Amino acid sequence: MSDSRTYGLTFKEVLLIDSTTIRLFSDILKGVGRNPKGDGKKKGGLKVHMLIDAVQSVGRFIKITTAKVHDKNFIKSLELISHSMIVFDKAYNFYHQFALCTEKQVYFVTRLKRNAIYTVLYTHREHYRKKGKAKVLRD
Repeated sequence: MSDSRTYGLTFKEVLLIDSTTIRLFSDILKGVGRNPKGDGKKKGGLKVHMLIDAVQSVGRFIKITTAKVHDKNFIKSLELISHSMIVFDKAYNFYHQFALCTEKQVYFVTRLKRNAIYTVLYTHREHYRKKGKAKVLRD
């Protein structure tokens, strides 16, 4: 990706958060999740949580836990600066932490859980879906 992708950003930092599970130690470490069909074993091993600087494309902070540790616990261990933007999947949804981020003026983007209850206070923009084009529909 070119350096021009950062042109015009008003955030001090743009950070990405994700994790992956390494099953190498699954026989030693405690399993996580539901019993899958087939062999009935739970997914065990190590989970690597990573905070990535999206502008510089480098890892900023890595935490290794057992696979059973929920992703949302990773956000608690971060110290984010004001006017940062973090992007993560819905496994990191943790509403108390969202409130703390909002107080610190740390912005975040994630998908809502299916059972989330919310109220729209104001719609800044609304777009309509065009065939073959992906875009944010509502802000």
